[in-house]
Amino acid sequence: MLGVGTNRIFGLAWACEEVVAAVEVSLDDGRSWNRAELNGPQAAYSWTLWEYLWEVAAAGEYTLLSRAVSAGGEI
Repeated sequence: MLGVGTNRIFGLAWACEEVVAAVEVSLDDGRSWNRAELNGPQAAYSWTLWEYLWEVAAAGEYTLLSRAVSAGGEI
């Protein structure tokens, strides 16, 4: 359950032998995507920390999607 206001969504991303170039978060079942912030060093064969600050207008339960994009453009 998320409350009204700023909520920090975070996780880890992996792109195998490539660098994670971006992480995107969808708040509307994949119809649109928002860029998350990458934290720490990005390197091949490494997990990458990411976070997204989401301003929630109404308290409730939500389903969020996330996806990683490799330096080569693979999603």
